[in-house]
Amino acid sequence: MSSSAILEPMTVLILVALFALQSRGTARVASFFGPVMTVWFVTIAAAGLTHIADDPGVLILSRFAGAAYECTAALLVNPYDSEGVGNAINRALSMPLDERRQRHAANYKMLVRNDLSHWSERFLRMLEQPPGSTDVPTLPRAAAGR
Repeated sequence: MSSSAILEPMTVLILVALFALQSRGTARVASFFGPVMTVWFVTIAAAGLTHIADDPGVLILSRFAGAAYECTAALLVNPYDSEGVGNAINRALSMPLDERRQRHAANYKMLVRNDLSHWSERFLRMLEQPPGSTDVPTLPRAAAGR
């Protein structure tokens, strides 16, 4: 059973219930609508997460973004070069599934390893260093040709 076979009837049911309850007042609609929408958004999120694992997209990042230092498997572009951005989009759209999965896994691994806690610890250590110190923990720069 496809997800649209479930989601479309659920949408119709929600709309019919909202119109039926609207005649009884807005407070009734709100008390019904909140929990239903919570279930709806959780369903949509679950469907989306399973799709990301099966068929990941390609991350296209500005070379100037801070995330470019960490997400080295992303396609890096100069946002002021419209032809380069177009080429990156074309490359992303035509990229084989295996390469997309490899790039997604590499970026995910880096982001999980360098979570907020790790980043904040590194940032605070940098603040404790005297100006001009060469003993500053850094991340490797993203490859220029990616």
